[in-house]
Amino acid sequence: MEFQSILQNEGSSEWPATTREPGCFADLNLDQIVGAIVTDYEEYDLMPFFRQMPGSLETVVYRQEVMRDLEVSFVRNSIIAFSLELRKAREFLGYGKTLHNPDQRRKWRLDAAMRYCSAVLGLETALSSKGLPMASGLSSQGLRQFSAWLRAYRNSAEFTAFHAQTEGLHQEATRIRYRLEMGRDRVVVGEDDADTDYCEEINATFAPLIDVPFNEQIHFFADLEMSMLENRILEIVKDKHLETFVKLEKWCDEHPDFLDDTLVRFDREVQFYLSFLSFLAPLQKHGFCFSYPDMSIDQHLEITEGYDLALAAKCMESGTDLVPNDCLLSGSERLMVLTGPNQGGKTTYARALGQILYLAALGCPVPARKARVFLCDTIYTHFSVEEDIGAQSGRLQEELLRVRAILERATGHSLIILNELFSTTTTRDAHAMGKRILDHFAALDCFCLYVTHIHELAQSSPKAVSLVAAVQEGNSDVRTYRILRKPADGQAYAHAIAAKYHLDYRSVKDRVGT
Repeated sequence: MEFQSILQNEGSSEWPATTREPGCFADLNLDQIVGAIVTDYEEYDLMPFFRQMPGSLETVVYRQEVMRDLEVSFVRNSIIAFSLELRKAREFLGYGKTLHNPDQRRKWRLDAAMRYCSAVLGLETALSSKGLPMASGLSSQGLRQFSAWLRAYRNSAEFTAFHAQTEGLHQEATRIRYRLEMGRDRVVVGEDDADTDYCEEINATFAPLIDVPFNEQIHFFADLEMSMLENRILEIVKDKHLETFVKLEKWCDEHPDFLDDTLVRFDREVQFYLSFLSFLAPLQKHGFCFSYPDMSIDQHLEITEGYDLALAAKCMESGTDLVPNDCLLSGSERLMVLTGPNQGGKTTYARALGQILYLAALGCPVPARKARVFLCDTIYTHFSVEEDIGAQSGRLQEELLRVRAILERATGHSLIILNELFSTTTTRDAHAMGKRILDHFAALDCFCLYVTHIHELAQSSPKAVSLVAAVQEGNSDVRTYRILRKPADGQAYAHAIAAKYHLDYRSVKDRVGT
């Protein structure tokens, strides 16, 4: 029996995870989000899993099911415990490769094998029908298939024999005891007949002074590498128990690599889910909502109370509020032209839309109360940036080159987000170029959000709808950060920005003294 991957369903082609960051990451603040998700999981190299959309609806559903199963604390904690045991096994194997004393290296390898067997047995029991506390058991195809594979592996003749041999040898090694008599200039190594547990005695002696019981091994020196004295003691102990040490050497020769490749791959891939759920936990506790989107290859876009996840993380830290927004396109509607005042939430809305569709395509919960979205093949973005004065080309040329690349690559299943294009040119030219771009995407029949101050573009196509960043009724200086579906009003509300920086008429007049 074989198990392919916890990240992609059986029968799907090999997932081409990439190390190259997608072009939309920085524009959508996905680089910040993913960076925060993987920050405590460096050893698993998770970044490639978040940088590549699998592109298959079946794989997206497969991942959503696994993520839901892992939301059950017992299942999640069982897999976390498995990963911790496997991490210890890898750590001990590392010692078994780097330390100088060969007998010490072999014992670390034996300890690593015990951790590995403990991880296998513990997880197999936890994921079995008897171990699960839920009446229905695992619901995801991925974890059910992995559980069946793990049961077969745990009961295989190969693993059963390996576990029995490893446990027997470990018990034999544990029974080796010796006594040290230390004087000013000598150390005597002898047989230990007292069967004294010094850790227990230390705990009893210092119990009134310490909160945590002492249960570690006692070492002469803090360094893991043994000293000359410890090496000499080991030589004497080995001479007295040579048969056990010979067995240990033979065991190491017979089992040079006992970690199963399928389990190692599962351990790495399952961190994709665990890291994401760990990132969401404090946000959910703070009151932010997440949902599993209904996915389709059809052109649907319906988002209720969506928000920018990177902004939500900042709001959680600062204790400030966040305003969610909706997005709804129906029928033949494909183009959204978003206008309104500066600092009114337009860029945040654009980022939220891109984040939701990207995370949905990964099979993750999305930052929204409810979502029904299409599976996009790629997200293309162009956000306005400061002009590089050292560049050979001007800002307008740079924008045209970037937009041309999007026009050439986009398909009918792409999402395009263009934010404040052609701000360095005249209004007439910006309108003309913007209309040609929107006409191209309308013919392509893909979804596009176009953020602009050219409000006439909202009427550029029958497939276009007008969105407006709203201001407070009766006080246009106050932004509500609500994005409403309504006709563009042509108002820039620039007076508030000018007043903020003391560039309004009254402030300038007072400064010049006229």
